[in-house]
Amino acid sequence: MALELYITLGLPALKRGLVSMIETIHRGDGDEEAHIVY
Repeated sequence: MALELYITLGLPALKRGLVSMIETIHRGDGDEEAHIVY
């Protein structure tokens, strides 16, 4: 049960962190339209 809770909360947070890291990397040529919606 604790593992399920970790997966449920952890994976979206991990995905958000990854997306935000990718956005930061691409920010060099990125405009406002380059934002990833999640």
